[in-house]
Amino acid sequence: MYFIAPAGSNVAYISKIFNKEKTPSKLAYHESGGQWTHDLDHSKIDDKCVKIFFPYDYQIIVLNWFYKIFMYPTGAPMQSQGKKEWTDSQKNIWKNYGDKWKVKAFCRWMYNIANNKSYSSKIEPPGHNFSGVALYNSYSDIKDEFGKFKIDYSRQSHNSWLESQHIILKSLDAVRNSTTMSDIHNLANDCEKGVSIALYGAKHGLSEDDVWDSFTK
Repeated sequence: MYFIAPAGSNVAYISKIFNKEKTPSKLAYHESGGQWTHDLDHSKIDDKCVKIFFPYDYQIIVLNWFYKIFMYPTGAPMQSQGKKEWTDSQKNIWKNYGDKWKVKAFCRWMYNIANNKSYSSKIEPPGHNFSGVALYNSYSDIKDEFGKFKIDYSRQSHNSWLESQHIILKSLDAVRNSTTMSDIHNLANDCEKGVSIALYGAKHGLSEDDVWDSFTK
């Protein structure tokens, strides 16, 4: 299968399950390679294409990317390259935000995802679709998602994956529980803060500029 998926979507892990490869318990599988593109507007669709889409919970994408590329990289060249390219470009773009440049960058990323339907949209037949949030919802949901492709995904496999992702799951809980600006200021890192600011803005119907003013005042 050829996957169309955003960075941070667990595409490497999902690809290995499709290919019936061994999946030792680990945070990321970037060194494994695989057949995929991060171009969500990829147009050469055939019956071998699978789009990993996110109907909601975009914070999964951003936090996944951050922890696997920034915090706990496996040493794969694509990780160090991705980190350097992102840092060089974003630090320059947000240089007027001082030591909050990373917070602002992650906040903007969340707003960009929310405003880009390519993340939540599905591809048309003969292509196939796979919900990126199913891994996080429940074993029943992810079993059914793989089941659409006649893949028997075991509860043991899911439990092993959940254990390997405990750092990110903890971060997702921290973001989910940060419902006030005071909570957000107390979060552990700039990514969690930027993501939470954007979620706060979405919940309260605030523009990116308005919610940023609320954060910095």
